[in-house]
Amino acid sequence: MSYVVHNLQSVHSSSSFLTRFRMWLPDEQSRWGGNRLVHLMGKIKIRIPTGLTFAILAGIYTLKGKRQASQVIRWPAAFGHHLTPTTVLSKLNNGIWTPNAVRVFISRNLDITYSIIVNDGQRPMAVGRRIILTRKKEVFHHQLVIASAYQNCHLASRLLENAIALYVELDITAVRLTAGLVGRGMVWPKFGFRPASDREWKKIHGRIRQNLSRLDAELRTRFENDTGEPIESFVENLLASGGPKSIWGVSDLDDNWRSVSNPRLGLGSFL
Repeated sequence: MSYVVHNLQSVHSSSSFLTRFRMWLPDEQSRWGGNRLVHLMGKIKIRIPTGLTFAILAGIYTLKGKRQASQVIRWPAAFGHHLTPTTVLSKLNNGIWTPNAVRVFISRNLDITYSIIVNDGQRPMAVGRRIILTRKKEVFHHQLVIASAYQNCHLASRLLENAIALYVELDITAVRLTAGLVGRGMVWPKFGFRPASDREWKKIHGRIRQNLSRLDAELRTRFENDTGEPIESFVENLLASGGPKSIWGVSDLDDNWRSVSNPRLGLGSFL
């Protein structure tokens, strides 16, 4: 355990940065994102130590004294002796904006809850929350909130790539998350995520068909001229075969076709 104590001293600096409670709350695109109470609470300022520290309440409250000491004791059993705090921090904050912080809590059964908090200088940028179920070798990614000004800067992909690098070291076999088909929900298939079951996949079919009905005529014509098949029959064949992994085929439509009515979206993302 002494190596954890020594190592923690090197990853926890005396500096800190300010963020806002808004980053822990539902984003603007979610059901509760526009709630007035959420808006008012979101103005609360929070000071976060840089580096890796132990914390609870989704990474908001820093642990001290005996509570921090208990986390140090649990570290080797949860992470193994090969993953020091320095290694974990370097993997999770690789290539991302500064200042940033990784906040860790290890439960008695050695599940690891961690949050990564990112600022762009003085501007709050993102908060991601995850839990590593060490005995099941699974991870669940809770809410990821990215400030609207940074939605298109590929931060979500960088955070995911960094997380996967850590999960490989921990022999994790599955990563789970909850995602809709709006906002960043359309992004996850590009990273290899798929609906967890046939039932979940079929729940998405109605939304895809609804979006298909809104597709502009110009793209419909271009798709049929290029493939020799109407887009409706192509999509229905994808929905009917292959199970949940078929969502990757829908997502891959971004590669060759762009929406006319919303030029920022590829065809797959539009659907």
